[in-house]
Formats: sequence, structure tokens, C-alpha cells
Amino acid sequence: MEDSLLIRSVDASLPMNEADFTALAEAKDYESVTLGGNLWAASVDSGQTNWVYLMATESGLFAQDVSQVRTLFILGLFLSICTGFGLSWYLAGKNYNPFRRMAAMIREQAYTAPAFGPGSDEVQWLSSQVEHILQKNINTQKLLDKNKKHMHKFYLWQLLSTECDPEQLERYDIHFIHKNFLVVILMAKSIASGEPEDEQASGLRRFIIHNIFSELAEGRYHVECFELGDRVTAIFNLPEQEENAAENIRELIEQLKEMVYSPFHFDIYGLIGSVHPGQSGIRASYQEAMELFEYLAPLDENIISVVDIRGIEPKYDFLEDIEEKLIRAVSEPSYFLCQRLSSQLWFCTMA
Repeated sequence: MEDSLLIRSVDASLPMNEADFTALAEAKDYESVTLGGNLWAASVDSGQTNWVYLMATESGLFAQDVSQVRTLFILGLFLSICTGFGLSWYLAGKNYNPFRRMAAMIREQAYTAPAFGPGSDEVQWLSSQVEHILQKNINTQKLLDKNKKHMHKFYLWQLLSTECDPEQLERYDIHFIHKNFLVVILMAKSIASGEPEDEQASGLRRFIIHNIFSELAEGRYHVECFELGDRVTAIFNLPEQEENAAENIRELIEQLKEMVYSPFHFDIYGLIGSVHPGQSGIRASYQEAMELFEYLAPLDENIISVVDIRGIEPKYDFLEDIEEKLIRAVSEPSYFLCQRLSSQLWFCTMA
């Protein structure tokens, strides 16, 4: 800038006589430049004339003030940290004891928890009480799981005799995704004739049948299997397009028989109902399976389905004079008297 006019005080010490004003004018923001020493310079164009206003400040003028500010800031920060830490330590020691607060909370929740006396070890007391509460919660959860398991079995048993609320079934993890049902009854049969009944051995055999048959059936069908009395009952939930379900289930029972006969030394009975739709179909199929018990001896078979007995007419053997007594009972008006004529037949006559 050849036409530049330098305005400064008489005793100014800044080396501005040989300054490159063109370079200084480019310092639009307040920034450091080098001109015979470190300077802070900024320039602004005049809005009214072609003048450029330049402000230059020696960096040494700031150095002392910046150092003082930095020192005061660090000192103030350190004092603030120390003051806050000391105050919090004092207040925590005076007004807050975490062990006593936790002990008070435990005594409020567990009314039977004894209080610790003077000189007692609060940490040991809290440790014992927490262990007691955790063990109590574990026992409670085990009891809830056990009750849920019993309720699951109870509602399956209910399905064999009456209607059940679908919401209750869902609550106890009983899910039926298909429309059709078929019921199977399984019982253990001793191989050795005359073997005495042992409840522990019978329970073990039911457990074996339950677990093995569940594993076999769940690989192909949706099934609910449970122990009921001296037998194991399985409710099969079958898709509508399922064909030959009874024959397929018979094959599963045959596999079960082979798996328990030699290793565990007992045989099984298997009674297979027919397929029926809806919850009422569970009751109908179960009733059919129960009625198959009377065909075990005549057919001399261990596995029987409803298909096996179709076309078989039941035969009845009457004792002597039964026909005559029946005619007399119908023809003579009087009161009924029931007489047991044999171990298999009750007969009502009118005396």
C-alpha cells in the first residue's frame, strides 16, 4: 500500500515503519503475525471510504495477563475440587451410612430380621440377611414353578372330562394349534407272571414311559403327555390333513415297546382312540380309549385301536335261570332287589 497513512502515537514502539501493510490488511480476524516481533493484528475495511483500519497489538502485552488468568483459573479449579470433596466427605460421614440404610430397608421388608446391637458387624449382618432373602426368593420361585407344573397337569386332566377356558389353558402353557384330537392311554405290564405290585417300581415305569414316548411323539406331532393314576395319557393335536394317524401312533407305541422291553424288563399296553374335532373330541377319544380295556383279554393284544374292534359284536353269557328271572321281573309289579349273581354280573329282580 503506497498511499497508506500510518496513524500512531509519537512514542509508539511497534516497528510499523517498514511494515507490509498489504500482508497485515489480510488479517481479517484477530490473529498472530510476525513483524520484528510477534504481533496480534486485525484489519477492517471502511464502509465510507477506501481506507483500511488496522489494529496491531504487541503479543508481549497479553503474555502477563494471560499467565495470571491461567494461574488463577487452575488455582480456583483446584480449590473448588478440594472444597467439594471435603464437603461431600463431611456430609456423607455425618448424615449418610449406606450399611445402616440398607439394614433399615431390610428390616422394613423382612419383619422377622433381627436388629444388630451395638458393636455388631453390620457388613456380616447384611450379608447373612441378603443370603437369606435370596434363598427365600429361590424357594418361592421353585414353589411357583412346581405349582404351575401341577396346574398344567390338572387342566390336562380336566380336558378329559369337561370344557376348559382357553385363557386358562394359555396361562398354564397348554397350546393347541390344530382342530383335531386323538387320545392314547399307555400302561406298564409286568413280564414276569405273579410279580408283586411295587408302587415305587410302578412310578418308575410310568416315568420311563412318559419321557420316552414324549420324545418319540414330539418329533412328529404336537402332543401333551402326562401321568394319570396308574397310566400315562397322551393328547395328540393333529392337523386336519393328517391321514392314518392311528396307524402312525401305533408305530410309535411299537417303538416304545421295543425300547423298554429288554433294557427295563417290562411290557406295555397301548389303547388308541379315534380322531375327533374340538375340545369335546378330547373327551370322546378318551372315552373310546378307556372302553378298549375290555378288549385286551379277548383279542390277546397289547396295542389296540378303535379300528381293531370295528365289526366285533360283544357276546354275553347268562347264568342258568337268568331268562326266567328276567321275565318274572318284568311281569310282576313289585319293588326291585339287586342280587349279585357272579363276580361279573349284577342282576335286579322284583321280589
